[in-house]
Amino acid sequence: MNAVRLPHFEQSELASVVEALPPEVLDTLDFGAIRLDAGGTVQIYNEAERRLSGSGDLPRLGLDFLPGSPPA
Repeated sequence: MNAVRLPHFEQSELASVVEALPPEVLDTLDFGAIRLDAGGTVQIYNEAERRLSGSGDLPRLGLDFLPGSPPA
């Protein structure tokens, strides 16, 4: 199995690096990561984001990230 090199938060081009990571690797990051689809619906909400935001086990996947915002 190939080891995935995890990015650090100060890394240049961080968004591109995180975007390329598979979902199961996102949960191993030390910082929060949220992935939205083109319509602003939450597709990924990693464990660090749950811990840092205090949202715990509340459902996040499938929710509008900015409720009440007009579609882009």
